[in-house]
Amino acid sequence: MSDQKIDFFIIGAPKCGTTSIYEYLNQVPQVIQPLIKEVRIFSEDGLFHDFETNLPGFYPPKTFIADPAQVIGLADVALLYLHHYCAPRIHSYNPDARIIVCLRNPVDRAYSNFWFFHNKVKEKESSFEKVIEREEREMAALTGEEKTITFPYLKAGLYYEGIKHYQELFGPARVKVILLEEFLADKENAFRDLLKFLGMDPIDLDLDFVQQKHNESGRPRVKLLTQSITNPSTAKKFYKKILPLELRMKIRRKFTRKLLDMNTASQENPPMAEATYEKLRAWYADDVAQLSVLLGKDLEKIWFERSTHGTVR
Repeated sequence: MSDQKIDFFIIGAPKCGTTSIYEYLNQVPQVIQPLIKEVRIFSEDGLFHDFETNLPGFYPPKTFIADPAQVIGLADVALLYLHHYCAPRIHSYNPDARIIVCLRNPVDRAYSNFWFFHNKVKEKESSFEKVIEREEREMAALTGEEKTITFPYLKAGLYYEGIKHYQELFGPARVKVILLEEFLADKENAFRDLLKFLGMDPIDLDLDFVQQKHNESGRPRVKLLTQSITNPSTAKKFYKKILPLELRMKIRRKFTRKLLDMNTASQENPPMAEATYEKLRAWYADDVAQLSVLLGKDLEKIWFERSTHGTVR
């Protein structure tokens, strides 16, 4: 198909800063990424089935002609929670790829994702406690291979197995874990460290852009408008059939994103109930302990002593 392959993958997790990392890397001259985030060519069977034909369509023309000066990336948060088959696909495609994983306190992540979906009118339930109870019932009902199905709130915050899988395939040196809490504390140095991981020299790069915020939660001013943009519809399916992929991506990035931003009023999420927080902290305890050993970091201290109780957006 091409002389050059994708060099790095931003694989997740949702609401952990992946959009910011994607947008910041777009400001680096050597980096080439698709016009939109969440290109699911490795995570959706339909796209992956005709991989060699589909992949170039997501990138600017001539992206995959070998050029040692450019670094090609792709972002898709599904690659982490669908690691069971996505990690082997990526490794088969490019065993030398570098993997970027953005994580945060899993309790805050679940709460942030709930409000993000609720404000985008993708989640009708207004009680976080009720959606958690719903997910627990649904997960308990799964059997066999169904147990690999991921849910957006609780299960998407179980990071250990996915990161372990990527480390086993690519080696720990090629898997970069970024903790959102540490990244926010020192953005410029954290981003310089990321560029070094990707083999780039950040010395002469002006990093003012890392102070920008992306993909923040907020209340829709007009719910019907947000719903019509973010949820599937017959019209969207029709346009998907008649408009070229590159044109759809440009519309999504230049028009749809701006329209959503204009229709979103900044709003802090309400504090999480203390009892709910403690329940979920216990729910994640084993996964956090295992991940702490894997990464050589005291995540219990980093995440739960610095926690914002769900107010980070």
